[in-house]
Amino acid sequence: MSLKGLRLTRPELFIDSESALTANSCPNSNSEVQTMRRMSVVLIALTGTLALAAPKARASCSNGSLHGNYGLHATGTINGVGDFAAVGRFRFDGDGHLTAKLFFRIAGNNGVAPSITGTYTVHPDCTVSDQWGGSTHVSVIVDGGNGYLILNNTVGEGDTISGEARRLSPEDTD
Repeated sequence: MSLKGLRLTRPELFIDSESALTANSCPNSNSEVQTMRRMSVVLIALTGTLALAAPKARASCSNGSLHGNYGLHATGTINGVGDFAAVGRFRFDGDGHLTAKLFFRIAGNNGVAPSITGTYTVHPDCTVSDQWGGSTHVSVIVDGGNGYLILNNTVGEGDTISGEARRLSPEDTD
């Protein structure tokens, strides 16, 4: 739809089809148009300058980003067995080692895993690779290290298990 040539009954500004700012029925319309054009140029230049000057948000994580005690809740399905649910407490030492106590329910049967130990590596993009309990997992650290999202990715298993963990308390880093 072209606005070119449109007559307005009261003083208003609009942009015509050639993107030139135009004023109809306005006293001093040339000076108002020039002012609007200058303001537009200044705003565009300022926006571009701010966009270039703004620091880019970059994740910067290390093993120390995952440190302390976390409560985990995970659910899923174990292939050929049934539904799976678990809660547990995980302790990350900030140096790539973890310990855990896990309570689970599989296909309606309760269980407690023996003492769990494992290793983990936090990557600069705040993703985590770990190994414990005979399985491998990938995780993403969230909320500045106060939580993580986890997915079982053990090769050769058809299990689908994922979960979320939260730091037990904000001060809990040991």
